[in-house]
Amino acid sequence: MPRRTATMLASFLVLFALLCAGVFIKVPYSEMSPGPTVNTLGDSRGEPVLNISGHKTYPTSGHLNMTTVRVTGADYDMNLLEAVYGWLADDNIVVPHENLYPNGKTDKESTQENAEEFSQSQESAKVAALKQLGIPVSARVIVSTVVKGSPSEGRLHAGDVIREVDGAPVTAPGDVAKLVTKHKPGEPVEFTIVPAAEAAEAEKAGREPTATGKVTVTAGKAPEDGHAIVGIRAGT
Repeated sequence: MPRRTATMLASFLVLFALLCAGVFIKVPYSEMSPGPTVNTLGDSRGEPVLNISGHKTYPTSGHLNMTTVRVTGADYDMNLLEAVYGWLADDNIVVPHENLYPNGKTDKESTQENAEEFSQSQESAKVAALKQLGIPVSARVIVSTVVKGSPSEGRLHAGDVIREVDGAPVTAPGDVAKLVTKHKPGEPVEFTIVPAAEAAEAEKAGREPTATGKVTVTAGKAPEDGHAIVGIRAGT
């Protein structure tokens, strides 16, 4: 076999082997890329993004776009070739899989957490706008965040309105911690709440939320001093 032909064949085989390796070698990374945008001054899926009732509104023009980020799923196994392409692409970012799905979090858990955080950011935006306009805003004590891996994960959710703890009325965020720390680790703590979905629906309808439920959380132990915790941060 001529040397030139042998060299070309060897090069082809090496390239083929590298491509196969790139396809079959899995790497612990995920990819983030630009997602769709939504004009918050317009419609989305046939309905206005913003709904205002009880006050005069004014026509708008132009766009105020909400941007989103698309990410690969929790079960997606990225190969080496895709990772290299993502690193070279201008509009993609390759990040460690653990950054997006820590502690083996599933797609469903990640979606739920993102929805809760987005709902909370919407509430903060509404309050800021209403206060700027001088419109009174009523306050409620809510679950602001749920700590990952805590006793409350999967039982309480961001946006839940906290009415009572162990039957005692809650009027300020600090009341929650005071009532929880009366317990010992391992004891049940009973929350009377309005679920986040019901609270949001009542707000949209312009009524006070009334549908309440009881959720029992077994208190955990704080690592620093051993006092009882349930793993939530209360807010307004």
